[in-house]
Amino acid sequence: YQKKLAGIMSVAVETGAWVTTTGFDAGVSKLLADFRRAAINQVPLIGFVLWGMVEGRHALWEPEADGCVAPHTEKLPLQEFQMHEKHFSTVCGHRVKSLRINRNHSHLFMVNDGAIGQFNAEAKVRAAFEGAYGSVR
Repeated sequence: YQKKLAGIMSVAVETGAWVTTTGFDAGVSKLLADFRRAAINQVPLIGFVLWGMVEGRHALWEPEADGCVAPHTEKLPLQEFQMHEKHFSTVCGHRVKSLRINRNHSHLFMVNDGAIGQFNAEAKVRAAFEGAYGSVR
């Protein structure tokens, strides 16, 4: 799959294209984002994220609504530096299907149709965006 990802990104760089995904840290979206992070030529990678699928979305306004927030620290190696401590918060204890947002996207659009734990609601918005962007070029 590495060759296919390299091919997609190479074509995107050569043509000035933007690549769109679901924006989540899973599947092809994750693979493209990880590849983008490691690439020399950064292409715009735009995620259309379903708000109803975002892990910990309720913790933004109701800490008890969607599980708990557990702070933790990880030691990470940084280039030309010693180990570095980074502080994170992890949301846990979900009662509905949810996914993490992938932070290696260059842009993220939140799509909210009111659905909770359901995929594909972003497809119409994503298709409209791709059609509008494609017609401008």
